[in-house]
Amino acid sequence: SKLKVYEESHGPRQVFFDVVVKLLHGINNVDQTFNAILHINFMWMLSKTEFAAYESGEKNTESWWKPAEPELPNAMEMEVSTSPIVVSLLGDMVIAKCTQTVKGTFLEV
Repeated sequence: SKLKVYEESHGPRQVFFDVVVKLLHGINNVDQTFNAILHINFMWMLSKTEFAAYESGEKNTESWWKPAEPELPNAMEMEVSTSPIVVSLLGDMVIAKCTQTVKGTFLEV
């Protein structure tokens, strides 16, 4: 069977994600702040161009589409790091996955 990849005719690229709270600490009731570490796991379909580059053995994924860093308005301080993109199959769809790790101090309100 033919592998499915993302095409612009499909409309906007669909991105699936989940958020895992890895650590919650330093809760300050007076200042209404807390420290947290979050993992945001993303999954999306590769485009034809990205899949062709992957099949040809291209290891540089810098030019590939990837999720933007999160904008969290209640962040007082925030650091985001992104894992390398991993390619796999989900049924007959060629998908890419990455995880953004968010560390920071946040306001409760």
